Amino acid sequence: MERAVNRFFCLLLGGIFLAVLGSSVLHWEHNGPAALVAGLVLTAGLGALLHFAAPAAERLSPGRFRLFLGAGLLIYGAGLAILGTLLAQVLTMDMAYVYQSLPEFLDGFPLGQDNYYYIICNNNLGLALLLAAVYRVTGIAPEGFAGLETGILFNCLMIWLSVVLICRCARLLTQSNGAVLGAFLLSALFVPFWLWSPIFYSDTLSMPFLLGAVVCFFRFRRTGRWGGLWLAFSALFAFLGYAVKGSVAVVVPAVMIWLVLEHLDGLKAALRQAALYLICFLVLLGGYKAAQHLWILDYTGSEEYALPTELWLCYGSHDDGDYSQEDYDYCASLPDLDSRREALRRRLWENYTSYTPGQLAAFELHKATLTWGEGTYGAMEALAAPQKANWTAFFTIQGQPGYMPLVYYCQAFQYMLLLLTAAGALVNLAHPWPGGRSFPGLCLLGILLLLSLWETKARYALHFSPLVLLCASCALWQAACPAASGGAFASFEDS
Repeated sequence: MERAVNRFFCLLLGGIFLAVLGSSVLHWEHNGPAALVAGLVLTAGLGALLHFAAPAAERLSPGRFRLFLGAGLLIYGAGLAILGTLLAQVLTMDMAYVYQSLPEFLDGFPLGQDNYYYIICNNNLGLALLLAAVYRVTGIAPEGFAGLETGILFNCLMIWLSVVLICRCARLLTQSNGAVLGAFLLSALFVPFWLWSPIFYSDTLSMPFLLGAVVCFFRFRRTGRWGGLWLAFSALFAFLGYAVKGSVAVVVPAVMIWLVLEHLDGLKAALRQAALYLICFLVLLGGYKAAQHLWILDYTGSEEYALPTELWLCYGSHDDGDYSQEDYDYCASLPDLDSRREALRRRLWENYTSYTPGQLAAFELHKATLTWGEGTYGAMEALAAPQKANWTAFFTIQGQPGYMPLVYYCQAFQYMLLLLTAAGALVNLAHPWPGGRSFPGLCLLGILLLLSLWETKARYALHFSPLVLLCASCALWQAACPAASGGAFASFEDS
């Protein structure tokens, strides 16, 4: 059964990413085949580089390798901080509202004039609490340019920490200096991290919490005596990630599925572990919801303007799956939460039953392509209102000479990541369940499933891009260094 389950997951992940790759190449608004060729050249070039650099890294002692990696990470972090401040943007839409509301968070609870917004957009409450904590600790007021730069530098720190944790995941999976080097190399060359450095929104600020949950879960799998503690820490990071970006919660069912499937021979113990994980997460979630109702927000009269989750599902059920003003106006026209929920469920049923199976498959592939087949992850839209005039505009403003080369590089790099992740998943078909590298893929399947139902935006995949980088870097290392990894079809494991 384990082998059958493994094959199902690997075929599903590899097949979806290959389908997204093919669809994006055919439908990208510029020249998809040219970007694909560039992606293949990039794959070959990075593979060749890793083929020669990884053996040198393997010969280094652990202390010396950490020294070199630490130096690389410091240079990368400094570069992020410099570029992030140069790319400072005029904040817009929800990010602008969250930022402008922070002084009220620092004044104390319950919220006053911003109470209405955080009941409607409750998903952004955790983001606002996190940012308010940053300004409280630093003692810097959110207002003014110093406040804006504080948010940017914190965002750069969180992206940098995500790269550190990607490298840590690669270490726990492979125990190889070469694989860690490959993970750092792909992460440092992943331009969306650089482009999103000035936008301190939930997409980037949730990444370290997601990776923290994955690292703690890997530690749990390697630890006997303190396993329960690592499992609880994984649940804690999953909750913190959920509070900042709700879709991070897909790691919770991924862990529970993994625990059960990994220990089918000892199902009772596996169910106890899965129950412990779920209970830890739900206790934290319950405390968070209680704090909202008892302390942070005033829910008096909230039925008049609260929006149900079904609205975002409705957005994702037609056209391009993006925001729909018609859906919003229809929802807002109804008198209370129950009637809105009931009406939107009817609309969801009507939308999905209007598709034939073939049309539904084409619609979902179109949505997945818009989300995962866009190499900048929507960054160019976010960088459209710079606060400073400097050389970065040469690359980030449409019509400038460097704009299209940067867009093509990002698209080629994304095609490389999709191809490597799909190849790594399909290679795992030959292995018995479970292999350590399959867990990030299981999390990716979770977010693919969620986003197939949810509103569609390219940036919604950004906070899971570290797991794509992890899967791709492991696949690249395994192909480039077959001797060190045990062969292109070897099942490296961390235990």
